[in-house]
Amino acid sequence: MEPNYNRETIEAMREALDIASGRIQSKTYTDADDLFRELDEDCRPSGFDSYP
Repeated sequence: MEPNYNRETIEAMREALDIASGRIQSKTYTDADDLFRELDEDCRPSGFDSYP
């Protein structure tokens, strides 16, 4: 039986293959702080500028 993946999973797998093949460039970070800073910004609710 073949697995039945949802659309989001299929898109993620295609993106991973595109990155691995060099068709698209992945993001790079100088250190973990930069990575987590960007994740915080992406996940922060709209209109929320800083943590208390």
